[in-house]
Amino acid sequence: MFKQVLKSTGVAAVFVCALMVGAVQAGDRDTVLESCRANLQLDEAGCACVADRSESELSETQYAFFVSSVSGDAAANSFASKLSGDEAMEVMTFMTTVPTACKAG
Repeated sequence: MFKQVLKSTGVAAVFVCALMVGAVQAGDRDTVLESCRANLQLDEAGCACVADRSESELSETQYAFFVSSVSGDAAANSFASKLSGDEAMEVMTFMTTVPTACKAG
């Protein structure tokens, strides 16, 4: 189900291997943008919207999970264990709604 959601939203592939929970890494935004360009049918403004919203709307732990999840990084499993059920659901909702909202502009 998780993989299906990732594929259906187009948010899959290319993020950071060594994320630290509680800190946004310098390369994370670039990685989000790269993944967006590779996997979503969004222009630069749409991808910037996804990156901006992921940084501002997700908690640090959710953001770390989001980044590692869409990168296919095995660390996603360790970040998932740090999220409550509600937090994980918020990330999944984010992943399914924000790209569409950013595409609509």
